Amino acid sequence: MLVGSNLHIAMGATEIANIAVTKATLTVELTDAGAQEGSLTFYCKGALVALSSENCEITSVEDLSDNLWRVNLVDRQFDTKQLVQLSIQ
Repeated sequence: MLVGSNLHIAMGATEIANIAVTKATLTVELTDAGAQEGSLTFYCKGALVALSSENCEITSVEDLSDNLWRVNLVDRQFDTKQLVQLSIQ
């Protein structure tokens, strides 16, 4: 579950186009709204691990404790689809 973002000044939802979750993966499609770098924060009982990104870069996935995970992003490219894919361990 996405619980926060600092990529956009407006309530942290404008930059999210879609979220898809399976038992093994979490995929986030971003719009081109918001900052070129920032983070997404998720609540997940399993550990999150970076798998891949498209038109942006995942610099790290941090365990914040209490099942919270911060995914740090940089180099978001505008006017193109941005995807972030994480593994759920």
